[in-house]
Amino acid sequence: MMGQFVVTAPLPLSLTSFTASIDKENIELNWTSEAQINVNNFAIERSYDANSFEGIATVAASSKDKDVYSFIDKNYAIAKVKNNIYYRLKITDKDGKFVYSPVRSVAINNLTTNFEIYPNPANSKIFVQLNDATNPVYYITIIDANGRAVMMLPQPNLGNGIDISSLNNGNYFIQLIDKKTKSININKFVKQ
Repeated sequence: MMGQFVVTAPLPLSLTSFTASIDKENIELNWTSEAQINVNNFAIERSYDANSFEGIATVAASSKDKDVYSFIDKNYAIAKVKNNIYYRLKITDKDGKFVYSPVRSVAINNLTTNFEIYPNPANSKIFVQLNDATNPVYYITIIDANGRAVMMLPQPNLGNGIDISSLNNGNYFIQLIDKKTKSININKFVKQ
């Protein structure tokens, strides 16, 4: 059986820059293109292992010859991240032909942690110690190792601790949203 291959010409576009960076809880992608003729869209793809990419959004190409684009990823699953999150652009022209941009990565060690969890590991209850007690917690989400929210607590009373006795044993992330800036802080804990 003979194999099949397709020879494709490069798209009529010059991707002059493509960056990915983390700012507090969001990952921001920015790119600039020049000489974009017949370009239809940019599909943003994300990967947690640098091999399997999934489409997460599409940005329409402008009709300008040169343009600047950006996308903010607020929905990445922190629990799936080992060390980095990877992004690439799938650039598609109006005829359906496409090429991929170079891959960009964001290190998760840039995530902000403004609180401690104790005891850790824990059996039935955890306590949250804020580094800045003057900034109250607006919302808490506990996320399992598969990236699913398993507990959501609006305006929690941290003095009483958080009952985790109903959770299965395993690794979890606790995500706090502060009341003043609405910034997200994340930390890990283990349920035994």
